Amino acid sequence: MAHVGDYTQTPWLPVLVVSLICSARAEYSNCGENEYYNQTTGLCQECPPCGPGEEPYLSCGYGTKDEDYGCVPCPAEKFSKGGYQICRRHKDCEGFFRATVLTPGDMENDAECGPCLPGYYMLENRPRNIYGMVCYSCLLAPPNTKECKPFRRENCTHASPGNQAHMDRIPALPLLVTSGSSSSHLYVRDATTGIVLKTERGNV
Repeated sequence: MAHVGDYTQTPWLPVLVVSLICSARAEYSNCGENEYYNQTTGLCQECPPCGPGEEPYLSCGYGTKDEDYGCVPCPAEKFSKGGYQICRRHKDCEGFFRATVLTPGDMENDAECGPCLPGYYMLENRPRNIYGMVCYSCLLAPPNTKECKPFRRENCTHASPGNQAHMDRIPALPLLVTSGSSSSHLYVRDATTGIVLKTERGNV
């Protein structure tokens, strides 16, 4: 039975908490990719950028920042221009591009590749991307390719013209041995120089 003076209490505390949480989430969501929400100022603040040769440690951005966020030096064989980018591996000039090393990379700069290694050439109509920087074996080069003249198979005096078509089908493997048209000889080609040598079958 209700008494005079009785009143219904409004659960204002839970409503206030929910309101504050929603307000905080709204503030966090207003921060950009490289910003965190500063609870002291109530504003989004820029994450501290890293210097050249460094990369971010832990996470900062979109309103949040890890307590131990900071910058650390790039590991060996990697580089960074700074800011918020992670360290990236140097170009593998010799291994991937088959090119000489013009300038070695360091913590702040990528490696710069030079001309192709001996026995390799660069396509004239190459794509405008990273694969356009790759050098190709002179075994696949068109005639009169300047870089490949010292390595052309025509310069090899051991192979007869009648066996040239057969030698064109020899895969580019280091020191590959395959039988020729004569049953008493084997043809050996070094993939580095592209030179085909004819040898007696018993000498291989």
